[in-house]
Amino acid sequence: MGKAFGAFVRWIAALFIIALVGYNTFEINRLRAEVATLRGETPAARSGAAEQLAEAQSHAERAKTLLGQKKFSEATAEMQAASDAAARASGNAQAQSRSAIAGVQKSLAELSEKTAALWRQAEAATTAAKNTGGSAKSAPLSEKKNDAKQNK
Repeated sequence: MGKAFGAFVRWIAALFIIALVGYNTFEINRLRAEVATLRGETPAARSGAAEQLAEAQSHAERAKTLLGQKKFSEATAEMQAASDAAARASGNAQAQSRSAIAGVQKSLAELSEKTAALWRQAEAATTAAKNTGGSAKSAPLSEKKNDAKQNK
């Protein structure tokens, strides 16, 4: 009878340990969900920030392409859309993704500066052409870059 009683106690102890592990797992998951709710982090919000960041990146790429085609007004509109999407993404992002958003915002700032420089250059070329009666023709941007590289 002693062996049977010992086996029964061990079996009850094993069931108790299994039940305790299951309960702890359940509570940990419940607490994680509660913490995420209190922080305002939901899986949908995280994926929304990623989608908005991808949208900002696509707008920036489209703006870069339009700059290459010298469509300045369209590029400016794309830059504004990219900046808005990046701002929305940074508002919804978690702390660890802030560096990625900062990188996108930095590239947007650089593209914005490049757009402004190209816009000033286009205005200067237009003004010069009007002053000379339209006979002056400025060199394409790529030739100017090549000349600048060769002069260095």
